[in-house]
Amino acid sequence: MRKVEKVAIVGISGKFPGAESIDDLDRIYSNKIDCIKPFSERRIELLKLDKTKKYFDVAYLDGVEYFDYDFFNISRQEAACMDPQQKMLLELACEAIEDAGYSLKSARGSKTSIILGAHNSHFFDDYLEESSGFAAIGNFLDTLAGRIAYCLDLHGQASIVETACSSSLYAVYEACLRLNAGEADMALAGGITLEFRAKYDDFAEQDVLGIISPRARCKTFDEEADGINLGEGAGLVLLKRYEDAIRDKDSIYAVIRSVSSNQDGARSNSLAAPSSAAQCEVMIDAWEKADLNPEDIGYFEAHGTGTKIGDPIEVLGITEAFRKYTDKKQFCPIGSLKTNISHLGSAAGISSVLK
Repeated sequence: MRKVEKVAIVGISGKFPGAESIDDLDRIYSNKIDCIKPFSERRIELLKLDKTKKYFDVAYLDGVEYFDYDFFNISRQEAACMDPQQKMLLELACEAIEDAGYSLKSARGSKTSIILGAHNSHFFDDYLEESSGFAAIGNFLDTLAGRIAYCLDLHGQASIVETACSSSLYAVYEACLRLNAGEADMALAGGITLEFRAKYDDFAEQDVLGIISPRARCKTFDEEADGINLGEGAGLVLLKRYEDAIRDKDSIYAVIRSVSSNQDGARSNSLAAPSSAAQCEVMIDAWEKADLNPEDIGYFEAHGTGTKIGDPIEVLGITEAFRKYTDKKQFCPIGSLKTNISHLGSAAGISSVLK
């Protein structure tokens, strides 16, 4: 099997429902805080909604309208046209680099790749009254990564991946591959989801995939589970090859011993359904690359959508993977942060990593 070099997480940043920083996440989990809530008056005003209507509860972010454009040498006119996702990722990129102990000046010119998972926020379609060059560049999905590279003068590859719920996790996967291949010396990886299209109380009736909880709550692995709920969030990790991080005396949050990715192919019941066989296969591949004994795993952070189809299939895949190595029971806790902060779409994977 091909040798896989370990990758170190040396810097982190994020904004999540109820958590203005990574430090706040522990408070949310420890105190079992439900961050799903009705729209505030400010949110209704910001989205220019009808105050007489009721809206679907979501786990949204406060303060998405604020941005220090002067800091990034961006004009007020251009900043007003920028997708808030671009603005937030710019700030989080700075935070992740500085969290790793590097100044923004020292990072300039570095071979740092940027790989982000994201999808269209619809800011351009719904909230800009007229088009312009600033508006176009400020809302292209492609420029989420390019904007960071330009403003911070980072010289590695900059790209966007869009693989639905796995987008930000796949971004981390790609970043690890680039580091292993020597194509980058550092990598910023993660993702973001901001939702600017409000859902009315009858949103469940518009749920063509049949996966939205009519109660607006995600009850992962619960007998009352009836679907996902929507949320907003963003997170980044700054990655380095493990040997380089040790050499440079970086502070290391965690070590990624291996990464693996696959596809269901025709093994699922439909194009949108998951496959327990594929999930089992990819877990085993990751464990073998890492030379890991599954009995040593102390916690398993699951996708845990709270859907009637997804959860049982995922648990079956996890169980089958463990059973290939051990008959031990009840030694590895399993959980999902979606019960606290909802399904964050393109940012779901990175939120699990940061947890």
